[in-house]
Amino acid sequence: GRNIEIQRETCKNVKTVSCGNVELEKPGNGQNVNVWVKIMHENGDVLVGRQRLSFTINKGDVIKALEICVPLMHVQETALILTDSKFCSGRAASEASEMKPGSRLLLEVQLLSVSGTLLEVKSLAEQLELISSEREKGNRYFQSKNYDLAFLCYSHALKIIESNSKGIEEIIKLLEEKVKCYSNMAACHLNTGNLEEAFTCCDIVLQHEPQHCKALFRKGKVRNSDDALGRPPDVKIAISNARIIIIIIIKNILHLCPHTG
Repeated sequence: GRNIEIQRETCKNVKTVSCGNVELEKPGNGQNVNVWVKIMHENGDVLVGRQRLSFTINKGDVIKALEICVPLMHVQETALILTDSKFCSGRAASEASEMKPGSRLLLEVQLLSVSGTLLEVKSLAEQLELISSEREKGNRYFQSKNYDLAFLCYSHALKIIESNSKGIEEIIKLLEEKVKCYSNMAACHLNTGNLEEAFTCCDIVLQHEPQHCKALFRKGKVRNSDDALGRPPDVKIAISNARIIIIIIIKNILHLCPHTG
């Protein structure tokens, strides 16, 4: 069979055991795939028995080794993938995450089917629907305090936004969703103690909406926690952000009040 070298230090080698239908297109970004997968030690001893998995290319909800290698396969192709165990942690491979660092695993993968439209050719309305769906799913995870899965959903929504190469009008329509995603990611980072990442997400939001109340508030919370990052709290900036928030709130209240002559 053919060997495919992967230049990501993830899959050391991919060897085709049986060829697939080369007349069919390989799976692409945003398409859904069904696979059989078995995870073994490098010597062939079975770690996770053969099971069926369904996932979306580049969604990030499956182990990294599959995320990278399955798009290289044809339908009905079976491949052996040699990879570092750290790229096999997560869904369908909890046992693999307990392997010693640096150990290698062997995956036997068969691509059963591919369905759905490539993300790049979906209409703007379809893309916005996908983005909104992922963000709302992330919100549900956030409300149940599952911040890791919430972050994954927001990240996938951003992937869809950032893969869009349409015109200016479409980019403007996507910007609102981008701001919402980064704002929500900042909240996830705050709740998991990732203060630097929260600060970065807030900055991205404020680049697009300088008076975004939640981003200003969260950035202020990070500033108040600066001692945890090994630097003195920046009280002046925190107070400045608080003043901006108060002004915005007052303006909103006045806007809602009826005008009197």
